[in-house]
Amino acid sequence: MPAGALIGLPVSAGTIEGRARVILDMAEADLEAGDILVTTFTDPSWSPLFVGIAGLVTEVGGVMTHGAVMIGTVHRVTFT
Repeated sequence: MPAGALIGLPVSAGTIEGRARVILDMAEADLEAGDILVTTFTDPSWSPLFVGIAGLVTEVGGVMTHGAVMIGTVHRVTFT
């Protein structure tokens, strides 16, 4: 593992590349199509942000959490 690499649990298959956007407050989200949303967790109120993103990284989660299920349904990649 490279120095500084983050380790996570992939909850969907695939590989993506894109600009990582750290968003801690949904109201301040400034995402563009193809961005990778990086946040602590998601709940149903975050769903509108999932439309154009390429992937999702959350600090907390698992296979059956909101972000994993929602992103998985649109064939994106998610890590928790």
